[in-house]
Amino acid sequence: HVHHAVEMAQTEEAEDGVVLAEYQCGYNFKGRLLRPAMVKVAVRS
Repeated sequence: HVHHAVEMAQTEEAEDGVVLAEYQCGYNFKGRLLRPAMVKVAVRS
């Protein structure tokens, strides 16, 4: 999956880099990335 991390949240429940929320979906067309997904990812504290 291709994404752009727009927010990082400290958490104890998830591993580093796990996507917690998707704010905007991404698009591929004929094997080319048109827009990456915008997501919130976990950071272990």
